Amino acid sequence: MNCTNDEGKTMTESVYDLLYECATSILSTNELLHYTLPVYIRSHDECVDEKLFNQYSFQLIHSNISTVDFKFYEQLKSNKITLEQFAERQTEFIRCATDSVLRGVLESTENRSKENIDQLSNEFWNLYYKGVYENEDNFDIGCCQAYVVLKKL
Repeated sequence: MNCTNDEGKTMTESVYDLLYECATSILSTNELLHYTLPVYIRSHDECVDEKLFNQYSFQLIHSNISTVDFKFYEQLKSNKITLEQFAERQTEFIRCATDSVLRGVLESTENRSKENIDQLSNEFWNLYYKGVYENEDNFDIGCCQAYVVLKKL
């Protein structure tokens, strides 16, 4: 499961910061209030909560934190892909995970046509692409994962 590292960082802060920056550029004040990504990233302590495990008759056998690296940045720095390809891949990767939230806000808070929603979505993702393209070093990202082995008592 997703978790923070020992420094309390998700290692994806730049992604969330850029998503918010794009949202403030595209969405109305009312829409921005409804733009919420349904993500909760636990601390390592929350991932290995002995009290919770005991409550449901589980015993913690082993836990580990590992970082899953996104290879796009490494590919860029080793000249396997261009900056344009890097920005495109980063954008498409995040878009497939979060565009439904953006579209849901656009559909539910204003009377917008499908064409207008498509246009605003494309504008949002063009801004995101530009943000990655202009600040590629901010997108050397990974994802901390907590792995736990439990035994049912």
